[in-house]
Amino acid sequence: MTGGSASRAMEEIEKLALYTERDPIGEADVQAVVFPSPEWSIWKLVDAVASGRPKAALGQLKDLLTAGKKPEAAALEQILPMLGRQIRLLWQARTLLDAGKRPSNAPPELLATFPEKPNLAKEPEYRQNAILTAGSSITAPQLAVCLRALADADAALKGMIDSQSTADTLETMVLRMCETVRPGR
Repeated sequence: MTGGSASRAMEEIEKLALYTERDPIGEADVQAVVFPSPEWSIWKLVDAVASGRPKAALGQLKDLLTAGKKPEAAALEQILPMLGRQIRLLWQARTLLDAGKRPSNAPPELLATFPEKPNLAKEPEYRQNAILTAGSSITAPQLAVCLRALADADAALKGMIDSQSTADTLETMVLRMCETVRPGR
């Protein structure tokens, strides 16, 4: 929930210790005290989208849109870039899975097709594992549709194509993605 930041994790642990007054710290305590990083919230959004859970995905989107910034700023500065990053990492995971490889044993010529940033092979192992797990439930054609939905939302929010409100545009994008990856589709 701290976006991989050790210093932020230490701050949150200190808050939890003060909150619980030496009682064992439970999940409910973490949920009550720890403010999730944008990276964590985006990952939860991606996880909900990748598993075709529109209600959970819309809930995460709402949390991101109400986390302090104006919706337009949150969309263009955080949500779309971070969501795009995660989808590109899922694409790389799908490529590796289709080749029967992991980042650690993939041939250099396959890894050379990945962009410099984001690059799944350069992510910490725990992130690689999470992304590979999420990528196992989604196909390359489904990811292509998700990337198109992301590009359409980006263009709409920048005024390049007709759009609705920021929230409606993002909700439509998320629902398109969820519909695309819904199990059994």
